[in-house]
Amino acid sequence: MSEITKKSLANALYQKMKVKPLDKITIKEIVDECGLNRQTFYYHFPDIFGLLEWMFQQDAEKLMKKYNNIDVWEQGFIELLCYIKKNKAVCMCTLHSLARDELERFVYKDVHRLILGIMDEVGGDLTVEEDGKEFVARFYTLSLCSLVVHWMKNGMKESPEDLIEKLSLTIQGNICSAMERFAK
Repeated sequence: MSEITKKSLANALYQKMKVKPLDKITIKEIVDECGLNRQTFYYHFPDIFGLLEWMFQQDAEKLMKKYNNIDVWEQGFIELLCYIKKNKAVCMCTLHSLARDELERFVYKDVHRLILGIMDEVGGDLTVEEDGKEFVARFYTLSLCSLVVHWMKNGMKESPEDLIEKLSLTIQGNICSAMERFAK
């Protein structure tokens, strides 16, 4: 029952975000849409941002599970961009609100997981200290996240496939090279 309630609240928020800025949406509007009360909302989430975070987390888990190795990272990233494009109204509403951090955290977590998976695969026998590995992962993750936000702000005109093709040409072999330089 708890998952059904959370999904119902998330769906109500999603629908509201299609037509209204996030900072103008109230908890009352969300619970009224679901036929629930405020107490039920607060039982599950501390505030609208908590619900938004849960909503993105659920989508992220479904989206990126299968894309954490070098052979399919491009497809994983394309799916992430397609998700953003498909949910443009909600993602743009989030980007232009106080919840922008939630969107960036959503993208960051998925991209970071993907980069770490690639690094584990290409790093093979390399011995890289954890802080060096984390630095490389953070560098590429922040670069890719910034690229996604820039793409969103510019209207998502470029197709996800074209963007990933350019990205792949740009970073091909660079993660492995960076790890080799950090290896002992």
